[in-house]
Amino acid sequence: MNAMDHDRLKENLSAFVDGELSADERRELKAHVAGCPGCARELQELQGVSSAVRAHGEEHAPAALGASILREAGRERGSADRYRASLVRAAAVLAAAAVLLVFLGNRFKPKLVDLVGGFVSGWSPATAAVGATKAP
Repeated sequence: MNAMDHDRLKENLSAFVDGELSADERRELKAHVAGCPGCARELQELQGVSSAVRAHGEEHAPAALGASILREAGRERGSADRYRASLVRAAAVLAAAAVLLVFLGNRFKPKLVDLVGGFVSGWSPATAAVGATKAP
């Protein structure tokens, strides 16, 4: 048997204990374990753990725990919904402000050009770099 087959069979030990292997796979694994002391020891340990888990039985969480988890999840979802709603409101306000600025900008454009033009007529990249501007 090569190392690859050994590794594959060793990986199937847990599936064997859990009853997840086909009849052919179980037969092959039993034959391997009979001749491999390391896998036989690991199989014995896995069977011991499995027996201990089954002997312990199934534990159920208290009903109050489940209700508490669901309540907390609802709160988190509620705060996420409120956050999302506030983002939508903020986006709507910004969109309305942009539309208003475009409308007002077009309506008062000639006056704004005259007003702003006087301030920026002396502007150049060189004066902007040092922060100086010429007055009209």
